[in-house]
Amino acid sequence: MRQISAVQFVDLLAVVLKAQPPEPWSGAADWTFYITSRLRDLAARADAHLCASTLGVLVGKERQEHQRREYVFDFTIFTEWNDYSLPAVVIEHENQWTEAAFMFDMWKLMIGHAPLRVMFGYANTPAAADHLIARLREHAHQSSWTAPSGVEDLVLVGHGGMDPIKDWRVVRRHGVEWRLVSVGLAGSGETLRGSSS
Repeated sequence: MRQISAVQFVDLLAVVLKAQPPEPWSGAADWTFYITSRLRDLAARADAHLCASTLGVLVGKERQEHQRREYVFDFTIFTEWNDYSLPAVVIEHENQWTEAAFMFDMWKLMIGHAPLRVMFGYANTPAAADHLIARLREHAHQSSWTAPSGVEDLVLVGHGGMDPIKDWRVVRRHGVEWRLVSVGLAGSGETLRGSSS
């Protein structure tokens, strides 16, 4: 299976978000639709495809029945599709803006297995986003989270009123440590390249 690295994911995410900035939105459902659309664009640029139950509302020729399903996680990206193929990326997108909802989906993601696991979460303010990251670190330490070898973990935490390029907090797991590697997506791929050691 061809993989998509954390570096590639962040670089592609920055490209698709810049290419299609969000329009004014009225709530969580609009934002989830926007992120779903951008993840579909990201997968296409990676010569892969996205599967998610939220794709059922998007129109397009490339849509196939299996793409409109949720496979345990909110989103899965496949670089190849055959019966029982394994995903290259599993993604949870928690848009409830609470620590409990975020941590439940993060825990769910940690149970999963794919070469890249990505968590999107949100808080009300930049300070609350930083607090959520601190709580992630505490929970991971208290619960002694481990990961299979060869698996990359990436967490993107946004906040209310954020600029989708400049304001994501990008966190990456290094062994058992969760490190903030950048604020903002611009240049995050380069930062991730340098932080992999």
